[in-house]
Amino acid sequence: MGCELIVDGKGPVGSFQREACKSGCATILLEAGEPLKIGTQGIRNVLIGLGMIAGSPIYPPYQTRISKTTWVRAELGGILDFHVSPG
Repeated sequence: MGCELIVDGKGPVGSFQREACKSGCATILLEAGEPLKIGTQGIRNVLIGLGMIAGSPIYPPYQTRISKTTWVRAELGGILDFHVSPG
């Protein structure tokens, strides 16, 4: 798909993703901050990779693959205000 971050996993227990993987169907789940840009490019890359359309895939400058994640959930709703700049 050409994403910068790849989470290599089967998905949470009871999820559609895990059940699809269990039955032998590969899955791609996209969570992105720019879904129109990243999602469209990713779908194009997949179609090229499957030989369904002509062209060359566009790859990101780097890719990182992780196999374990931890999800942090907020206990209350609100507005997040960062006190430090990125970087």
